[in-house]
Amino acid sequence: MDTGKRRYKAVINGETYIIVGNKSDEHLKVATQLVDEQLTLLKQKSPKLSKVDCAVLLALNTVSKQLSQEQEIIRLQRKIAQLESKIKTLEDPEQLLIRGVHTFDQDVNVSVEKKEHMLVEQSLFSDDDYVPAIRKK
Repeated sequence: MDTGKRRYKAVINGETYIIVGNKSDEHLKVATQLVDEQLTLLKQKSPKLSKVDCAVLLALNTVSKQLSQEQEIIRLQRKIAQLESKIKTLEDPEQLLIRGVHTFDQDVNVSVEKKEHMLVEQSLFSDDDYVPAIRKK
């Protein structure tokens, strides 16, 4: 019975490992190369670290990055849900009408406020209040 498991021979940090899993050879090759590169960088930056300490540090860095990416995924999923909700609201004709009436009411209120403001300005600054020498026409 085939369980879909594959065997992949990987060389990491000079050691040979047989990896058993269901990922493609290409996937495992890329993963192996990344791990090997990261271990090499850690060893260069901290030559006194043992292989085990480098492996633990690499695991910690990897899990930390994974957690950050998972948090970003959750944030983006929430944003997508909000945007999908807005889209549904925009697609609902009744909601469009309600929003249109609401927007119209706001526009009317703004227009009335502007007119009131202009009337107040006119009453505060009638022609008699201006100094003729600096009044522009």
